[in-house]
Amino acid sequence: MRDARGHAEIGVLLVLAMLAGSGGGAAAGAAARTVAAAAAGAAIVKSSMVTHSGAVVSIEPGAGKLVLDEVGPWRVRDGVTQLTRRTIELTKATTYVASQRGDGAASGFGGDFVEREIASADIHAGSFVAIECEHRGARMIALKIILVQSEP
Repeated sequence: MRDARGHAEIGVLLVLAMLAGSGGGAAAGAAARTVAAAAAGAAIVKSSMVTHSGAVVSIEPGAGKLVLDEVGPWRVRDGVTQLTRRTIELTKATTYVASQRGDGAASGFGGDFVEREIASADIHAGSFVAIECEHRGARMIALKIILVQSEP
């Protein structure tokens, strides 16, 4: 059994561990240990959703790469704000939208943020973006890139 994000459930691991040690026969114990090891291995490379935001340093959709300078968490050294440089993978499934305040938001709230689809070419060095990423181990994979616009 797996949850919506693909993580092995702890309860399954505990049951398999009990089966492995229950003396239910050598074959049953070996099978349970194999399944438990595979499930534990899958849980090691966890995926999680994180949003990163900052200024685009470079974007190369053909190479599948965007480099971002992120401010947060706020760090200052010798009076200078420290940036975290992140390299984020782009895929064919990555979506690109522009977001700005306006009328016609799905929420019905006047002045709420409204998104519209854009092309990857609309994002360039210096653009301020928020990127919804899936973290898989050390990899950051962009699911959605939101170009933040102050004016239309």
